Amino acid sequence: MVALNFDTRAVNIGREYKGNPRRCVWTYRDAAGETLGFVARYDGPDSARDFLPFFKLNGHGFELGAHPTPRPLFGLDTLNREGAVWIVEGEKCAAALHCLGFPAVSAPGGANAAHQADWTPLSGRPRALVVPDNDAPGTSYADAVCAALRALDSPPEVFLLRLPGLPEAGDVVDFLRADVPDWDGFVPFPEEYRAEFRRGLSGIAKEHATPAPAEAKAAKAEAGDWPLPIPLDMPTPPPWPSDALPPPVGPFVNALAASTETPPELGGLLALGTLAACAQGRYTVWVKPDYFEPLSLFVCPAMPSGTRKSTVHEAVTAPLVDWEGRERERLAPEISRASSENATLDARIAHLRAQAAKAEGKPAARRSAS
Repeated sequence: MVALNFDTRAVNIGREYKGNPRRCVWTYRDAAGETLGFVARYDGPDSARDFLPFFKLNGHGFELGAHPTPRPLFGLDTLNREGAVWIVEGEKCAAALHCLGFPAVSAPGGANAAHQADWTPLSGRPRALVVPDNDAPGTSYADAVCAALRALDSPPEVFLLRLPGLPEAGDVVDFLRADVPDWDGFVPFPEEYRAEFRRGLSGIAKEHATPAPAEAKAAKAEAGDWPLPIPLDMPTPPPWPSDALPPPVGPFVNALAASTETPPELGGLLALGTLAACAQGRYTVWVKPDYFEPLSLFVCPAMPSGTRKSTVHEAVTAPLVDWEGRERERLAPEISRASSENATLDARIAHLRAQAAKAEGKPAARRSAS
């Protein structure tokens, strides 16, 4: 197993998955170098591979669980380096470029997940080089990345760099291994070759990089003063205001988010839904003289599995559940009496129905006499 920039808190990453050995672990860090989580690769027979995310904190380390979207880029801690940022497909390629001293990032989740990544750290960068793999998924990934970069508030100047001589489905690591065949692409790139290959790749970038297609710019020019449409698959909601809810609910929600390491939006939405459940049926909102609305809310805090939704839900609804339990105990005698009365009434109704059934078919006079 190889661990590039491995962190000792990755204690819950197994050495095997489905019987296949762990090949490599990549550490995700923020711009300040703080660990965000890990991605582990497990290699099986016939080129089978599994990539597992470990972004869930359990108090002792990170365990299996994806980061909520938008997900952090791999290589954020290299963005303090000068020069154009290189954007590649996969942690393996980005880690190779890190060894050569380039600022480089990749989106987690592979070629089809570029739209789920948070690209805002690249806003304001002067230049970005998108380096696609030499296959159809690589081209799709490059297109999605270019679209995401164009949607930033301050987009960088985007260039496409198709490395010359790549084999089918080849990538940056394959390009480097062509001249260093003994390097397997997982261990750090040999130090004795780094300066030479950095100069070589820099020269190739100058010679082969071309401006990315500017469909978005062309659309804007044709539309006149109309702004570009906001991509529906990359929403950027405003941050949750810490003072949105009054005391004591607001401080409770903020403290719960800090203790469970969850977004405050999760606790805030669940708190609103719980308060609405308590208020509905007791109050209505008088919108206008002929229009009333009940105080009912339907909230849907959608998050991936393993992001502690149940923990937050239990904490928020605990007072209501506790009250329901106490009310159930307090009303138990009354409920028992009402249930007994209902049972008596049900039995009497059944008896009367049975008598009515026996009377069917009798002459009216005899029924009256009886």
